[in-house]
Amino acid sequence: MAKPTMITFDKIINWDNSKTYVFRTTTGVLLQISNLKDDIATIECTVGTSIESFAEIIAGCFHQKSNFKSELLAAFGLETSAEFITINFELGGVKVTVNRASATPEKICEKWYNRYPMYH
Repeated sequence: MAKPTMITFDKIINWDNSKTYVFRTTTGVLLQISNLKDDIATIECTVGTSIESFAEIIAGCFHQKSNFKSELLAAFGLETSAEFITINFELGGVKVTVNRASATPEKICEKWYNRYPMYH
């Protein structure tokens, strides 16, 4: 099981007509959330991120002791009792969707490797 992902809100970056919410994990990794809609958080991966390390972070977001949900909802101005049930991310051109049932580093990596063209 992954360790809980702990984050703090860093800043908002305005791009044309959209906003990206930037959070920093306790290990210094930046998480850029480009969208939170219909209980789905979309995370933009930063350059140089490996699927293995990113899978640990994403899985940790679903850990019971993680503050990811409360920090995310507070930054977006939403009720902290609201739910988020899914995380979408794209890494190396491969889109992956993670929910509580698939929130282990192994399952996340497996989904990514199964979709990554280099491994087929």
